[in-house]
Amino acid sequence: MGTVPFFRRWTVSDFWFDQSAAFARAWLPEERIDDYMERFERLRPTVAGPRLIVLLDAPAEELLARVRGRGRSCERRLTVEQLERIRREVAEQAGRPGLGPVLRFRSNDQEAIFAEVLAAARGTV
Repeated sequence: MGTVPFFRRWTVSDFWFDQSAAFARAWLPEERIDDYMERFERLRPTVAGPRLIVLLDAPAEELLARVRGRGRSCERRLTVEQLERIRREVAEQAGRPGLGPVLRFRSNDQEAIFAEVLAAARGTV
């Protein structure tokens, strides 16, 4: 693939702060969500927001197969239903106003995804 010089100024992460709110809605008991969201909103202004969000999506069944393939003991009990709920919550969080550009992909064509992400990233520089 080679080097991409302008990426030297970038930080790339597989997690963005707002994603934690989506996971909280998917995992926490209802009675704990308000407390979590209060803390989340208090901390959010202190966290640098992303310039570009890339959301790679797959059906919950495919995600479960990938999780099973990793063989992590902490993920053994995950179900298709849980993964579907996480997918929905993350997609909803990514669709909220004020986030900046969000690219969503459902394809496995890595080269096409990379080309589109690269073009979008160049447009945000």
